[in-house]
Amino acid sequence: MNHKLKAAVNWDRNKFPEHIEVIGTIYKNQILFLRCALFSKGDWRITPSMEQHVIPQLVWHGMSQMEKDRHVHKFMMAKPPPATATKSRYFSASNIAFKCPKASGNVGKKPCQRKRPASERTKTYCK
Repeated sequence: MNHKLKAAVNWDRNKFPEHIEVIGTIYKNQILFLRCALFSKGDWRITPSMEQHVIPQLVWHGMSQMEKDRHVHKFMMAKPPPATATKSRYFSASNIAFKCPKASGNVGKKPCQRKRPASERTKTYCK
């Protein structure tokens, strides 16, 4: 956003109201790109976690302006689902097909070694 703002004002210092107008035009352009991405047209793409909001182009053109605005607002207010972390039992490299098993929980112990029980707390009796 910062680079777009500086490119729009040609790296010149401007008055505050002029900057507000430039930010408004940048915002309007981004909303237009977003609307195009919602029906799979243009350079922007919707992330896979939010693909349920993408609709076919023919359906988009059949919608009224109010329905389109409601759909864009619904998309902008939606929260992506939380990423689920799947626990794998292997380490893997992305560039080669090699998997190395993760170590089990008793790393650094000798065979048949057990944990020493914690000592009891010393009791002090008052006289």
